[in-house]
Amino acid sequence: MQNAQIERKTFITLAVIAIVLIIASSIIFSALKKAQGDAQIINALGRQRMLTQAMAKSALGYGMAKSEKENAKQQVLRLDSFITSMRAVFTDKVVRPAVASGVKLSISPDPGSLPFPATFTRFVNERFDKLSDAHVDIVAQTPINPRKTFKYPSDSAALAYLQAQPEGVYMSTFVRDGRLYQRFYTADRATLDACVSCHVKYQGPGIKPGDILGVRRFDIPFAREIALGQEILNANLDEYRQDEKIFSMTLQAVKSGGQYPLDLKLRKMGFLEKITDRQAQEKINEIEQQFAAFTRAVEQLSPGEVGSSGQRQAMKSVVSESNQLRKLSNDLVSIYTGIA
Repeated sequence: MQNAQIERKTFITLAVIAIVLIIASSIIFSALKKAQGDAQIINALGRQRMLTQAMAKSALGYGMAKSEKENAKQQVLRLDSFITSMRAVFTDKVVRPAVASGVKLSISPDPGSLPFPATFTRFVNERFDKLSDAHVDIVAQTPINPRKTFKYPSDSAALAYLQAQPEGVYMSTFVRDGRLYQRFYTADRATLDACVSCHVKYQGPGIKPGDILGVRRFDIPFAREIALGQEILNANLDEYRQDEKIFSMTLQAVKSGGQYPLDLKLRKMGFLEKITDRQAQEKINEIEQQFAAFTRAVEQLSPGEVGSSGQRQAMKSVVSESNQLRKLSNDLVSIYTGIA
């Protein structure tokens, strides 16, 4: 009888111990699981802070690269405008009265003749070439001067483009002597009646004011580091778009629960529980609004002329909006760390 009581007490003791161990194990397992989940969320929120700066860096890099490319184009347009003005003045103030006085025009002028306006422009371009590492030329499919016919495949492609868009600028690239060049083209048009009459005289009827007579070719050195130059010319927002998607998906996951990218290549996905804390949710709403403001700033980052007020203001907005987004993201980390 006494042995039975001892056995019963022993059994009860062991059962209580087992129950305590089960409860303790459950509590520990639950705590570990919660800690693991907390760490996962904290890591995700920490990455958000990094992404705010990565997005800004990518956007600003794109804007600067496009502006550098645009700056070369603007320089060409200024030079193109100068050529048009110079030739118009030479034609109107020199050629017109000289021809009226019986002076002849020639492709290869001697002391008794004057150069054609296009010939005079060629002389100026050749002098410019000697003073600069850039090169300017005016060429055509059927030029009066046979030496000024098309030379490169891009010449024909540029003419086709400019015939469809006379006010446009066609661009290609090439490598020469270990340097990367940009090659720009603009339309060379008959801007004066004197231009038309001269070309009609030598090339036959059918030419009207405003017609494209050929193309102006501008070879502008862009970079000695060819690979770097090509990277700048081909700049895009792919990296920014990828980071933007990761930030957006992660923010939505901590707000409502759901999948989010585990890596920066979006190849692996994880799952986050919704953060239920009221203060954290309020901060998430603030981040959403600031994220929208930041993306609008990036969209306004157009490739304007280098140094223009619009470009400077756009870059300033991207920096300020990304810094504010980083601050709010950091606040959310602090809030969650306090409740975790």
